[in-house]
Amino acid sequence: MYSREGKSDLDNAKKLFAKIFLDTLNQKTNEEWRGKAASLADKTLERRLEMWHRCFTGGRIFADNDIAKLENKLQRKIVNYKLYLDGNRITQTEIGNEIRKEQDQKKRKKLWSTMGQISEAVKEDLVSLVKLRNDQAQSLGYYNYYSLSLYLQMIKEDWLLETMNKLEESTKEKFQDFLDASKKKLKVKKFNAWDFNAALYRWTSISDSYFPKDSVFKVLHRFHRNVGFNVDSLPIKEVVKDIPFGGLNVGIKIPTDSRFLLNPIDGKTFFNVAF
Repeated sequence: MYSREGKSDLDNAKKLFAKIFLDTLNQKTNEEWRGKAASLADKTLERRLEMWHRCFTGGRIFADNDIAKLENKLQRKIVNYKLYLDGNRITQTEIGNEIRKEQDQKKRKKLWSTMGQISEAVKEDLVSLVKLRNDQAQSLGYYNYYSLSLYLQMIKEDWLLETMNKLEESTKEKFQDFLDASKKKLKVKKFNAWDFNAALYRWTSISDSYFPKDSVFKVLHRFHRNVGFNVDSLPIKEVVKDIPFGGLNVGIKIPTDSRFLLNPIDGKTFFNVAF
C-alpha cells in the first residue's frame, strides 16, 4: 500500500493475526501455565507467559473484525488522500518541505492548515473507531482503550504523568528561550504551531546542499559496510515514496522480503530518518 508496488490486502492480513489471537486453545494453554508460573522457578518462562497473556488480551481488540475493517479503511483513506492547495494538488511531503522554508507566516499557516483536509475526511470514522475500541476494552474490564494500552505496554499511568510533568517543568525555561529567540529569527509577534518546523530549520547551520537525496543510500551503505554489515546480501528493498510519515521499515515476508520506505524530505532530515 505504501510503496504502491501492487495491490494491498489489509483485511486478509488482519485475519491471519486473528487466527493466533482468537485461538481459544492457545489462550487456554497460556493461561493454564501462567497460573503455575510462580511455582516453576523459571523467571524467563514466567515473563514469556505474562507477555503472551498481554498479547492475547490486546489481540482480541486488534483482531476484532469490526475494528480491523475500520482501521484498514482509515489507513487506506489517509495514505491515498489527495490534498489540494489553491485548487492545485500538493503532497504531504511538499507541504513539509515548503513550510520549513516559507518566509511568510500567513503562507506557513495556509500550508499547515491544508493537512486539516485529511482530519476532516477521517473524523467520523476515527470517532467510531475510538468508541469501538473503548467498548471492547470495557468488556475486558478496563476503563477505556487508553487504560488497556498502558497495561499492555506495562506502563503505570501515575508514573507516566509524573514523568511527563517533570520533563515539562525541567525544560520549560529552555523551551521559552527557544520560542523567544525563534520569534526574533522569524520576525513574528506570536509563535504558532505552523512556525515550529520553520524555526527548527533556521536553527540548523548545515545547508541542505550537503545532503542530496540521490546520495542517501550510497552514504548509508558505506556506513553499514564500515560497521560490518554486508548490506548487499540483506533482503531489503529501498523505496522513496510520498508517505504520511518520515520513514518506515515493513517486514513483508520474514525473513526474505523487507521494505525500507522513505519520505523524500529535503536536506538533513532526510538523512536523519534514513539513518
